[in-house]
Amino acid sequence: MSDLIEQLWPAFQAEVSEQLDALELALLQTAGAGEIDLNAVFRYFHTIKGGCAMMGFGNMESIAHACEDLLDPVRKGSQALTEPLIDALLAAIDVLKLQLATAERTRQDPEGQPALLALLRTLLVPSSQAGASPAPVAAAEPSGHSAAESEAGGGAANGAGSNGTLRVDSATVDGFVNRIGEMVMLRNMMAHAMQSEEL
Repeated sequence: MSDLIEQLWPAFQAEVSEQLDALELALLQTAGAGEIDLNAVFRYFHTIKGGCAMMGFGNMESIAHACEDLLDPVRKGSQALTEPLIDALLAAIDVLKLQLATAERTRQDPEGQPALLALLRTLLVPSSQAGASPAPVAAAEPSGHSAAESEAGGGAANGAGSNGTLRVDSATVDGFVNRIGEMVMLRNMMAHAMQSEEL
């Protein structure tokens, strides 16, 4: 495993450093009343989490995961992106940068940060207070067809509509996008390792 970590380390370090810098810039701009792409910020943390898990850095993974949990209700519109929340995310980024530097020296999982994790969790709005997700809108019934006729072909009502579209739960889409992010990071890391071997 240590040999694999050595092979993957350059790409992992470059990817995570770049993503942490991008996160910091986005959040600092937001603190200055700028706009932010919440989905992109969420994906950055998710990709960092996946990379840390692959490298066996569980304590770094836990921080990235806590930031993900904190951002999820914000991007869904059930919680505001407040100044305390931005400050906590920036603090998490600072800690992740320090942990990455430690891991660069030791190739070991850095020490955990229970106080930071506790802070991030205190800012998380309980699901019972976040408000229910909007109910899915039922497809409009085609004109000239009765409810009975619609039910007859209703086997596809949960999936494809009459116009050939497919309704997919947002959580499924999010999961799919997240897996793509992890695959891209893994591909980049493996490509970097292969190029290093060729050299």
